[in-house]
Amino acid sequence: MNALAFRSTVHGNLTEPDVWVADGLDEALLGVGTQAGYRVAVYDLEACLTIYMTRDGMTRDDAVEYLDYNVIGSNLGHQTPVFLERGDDR
Repeated sequence: MNALAFRSTVHGNLTEPDVWVADGLDEALLGVGTQAGYRVAVYDLEACLTIYMTRDGMTRDDAVEYLDYNVIGSNLGHQTPVFLERGDDR
């Protein structure tokens, strides 16, 4: 299963051409940022885990393992998506 895809991304009023995005995690997409001069997708890490737990019936531990290995662990160089860990004071 390929967990990442290279495609245009629409977030709100922003259309970002050709960034790597995580398949099935559109609801967790916060937007697009810049990393080392490259445009990258930025995700809410906790929202990603919630999607795997509710949609796929995974336990939290399984969701963490799946996300770490199959998505975050995918090395796309400077274009690898960023997964934001929010603090408690959202």
